[in-house]
Amino acid sequence: MKVVTNNKNSKVKKAVSSIVRDIPAWILILPAILVLCLVAWRPIFMGIRMAFMNNEGTAYVGLENFKTVISDVLFMQALKNTVMYVVWSLILGMFLPIVVAIMLNE
Repeated sequence: MKVVTNNKNSKVKKAVSSIVRDIPAWILILPAILVLCLVAWRPIFMGIRMAFMNNEGTAYVGLENFKTVISDVLFMQALKNTVMYVVWSLILGMFLPIVVAIMLNE
């Protein structure tokens, strides 16, 4: 009868030795990971949290801020303008150069 634990023990030993071997690399990359967390991820999570708070940031108001923004006429006009800007930017920025390149190629 074969003992299966020997195979598992060797896999565990390989994993542990791999981790121990890579400790210097992890130490070198740790400052970059910390800066990324502080500079990129923290503001994202703070912004999400602030979206559900009142203006002073003292009370949780739930989706009330989103209801207020969506019901605003100026917001809907700004959203329409943004969508139109994106559509025209894509048309002029992607299709027009392709058409010009095809015309120049022929």
